[in-house]
Amino acid sequence: MRFLFFIIFVLMFLLPCGASDSERIIDVSVYNVPGLLEKRSDDVPYSKLIKLITKQMPATTEFHFSHALRAVSRFNDRKSDCLFPGSKNLYQHSERVIESKPLYIARAYFFGLELLSADTILHPSAKKMRIGFRHGNTFGGKIETLSHHTLIPLQGGSEIHEMILRGRIDAFLDYIPDALPLLQLVKSEPLQYDDTSFFYEQNDSLLCHDSSELRRYIIQFNQQVDILEDSGVLQAILDSMDGVDKVP
Repeated sequence: MRFLFFIIFVLMFLLPCGASDSERIIDVSVYNVPGLLEKRSDDVPYSKLIKLITKQMPATTEFHFSHALRAVSRFNDRKSDCLFPGSKNLYQHSERVIESKPLYIARAYFFGLELLSADTILHPSAKKMRIGFRHGNTFGGKIETLSHHTLIPLQGGSEIHEMILRGRIDAFLDYIPDALPLLQLVKSEPLQYDDTSFFYEQNDSLLCHDSSELRRYIIQFNQQVDILEDSGVLQAILDSMDGVDKVP
């Protein structure tokens, strides 16, 4: 019996008691946005930013890229610790999540082959339009205010490009910077937008489930954001997104 107690006593010191911050792998669901946030490219702006930030943090971060609905579903099902980009404004139970400082404030506009006024489109008596939007985007639930139009969920840049040029949709609703690669695609017939086309804005932040561990992770994330801000690196990367903060 004394020998058994001795073995137990020794094992208490030999076995790990729990993972430290440096050993913990934080799972982040990321949704793929061509030209902005891509699994296979560290050169696009958001991919470059999140990897610059997280590689300096004590915890190991593992990114899982997918389309928007899949990324959000993984986060909602708690298969991931965090979601990027995310915002508390988009989350039904905002008291259960925490968010980092925003890397950018994304603004959604109506894009078309001619200028489109958001006020006109939102009016209940407006002429019915076919409005495309990126599958999974709800714009903080505000998309419901467009129920008097025909809403068409679309997958990606090439599909959206074809739909616009062939006149199969009258407008496309998307965020800047997400829409920037699309704006560069349609150069022969450039898409139009201005301040009157503005629909909604949200923070592009790191969104995490609320826990003491993930609160520490968010603090560390914010510290790295501050370092990039102070050094000018953050602004330089954002400036590389041609069209950001350059509304006609």
